[in-house]
Amino acid sequence: MFEPRYIKHSHLLVRHAEKTIRYRRDLLPVAKVAELEAQIAQVKAAMKVRDRKTTHEAAEKLDALLGAHTPAPRDALWRENVEVILV
Repeated sequence: MFEPRYIKHSHLLVRHAEKTIRYRRDLLPVAKVAELEAQIAQVKAAMKVRDRKTTHEAAEKLDALLGAHTPAPRDALWRENVEVILV
């Protein structure tokens, strides 16, 4: 119920990473998917131990990998605003 903030943030990051892998598995090379899954496992292991420094470092590395392997779509700002206006 009451978890430290770094655990909550890491858990959300892991959920986001797993969702991204499911969404883009067919577009990503197998090596990149394996690398992301390995880093997710490291974050989960660090969360289980509840070591703040290790969890933070593993989460930062996972965030960097997600940013490198799954960049934001081009013109995402315009797409989002047009979608909001149309809806």
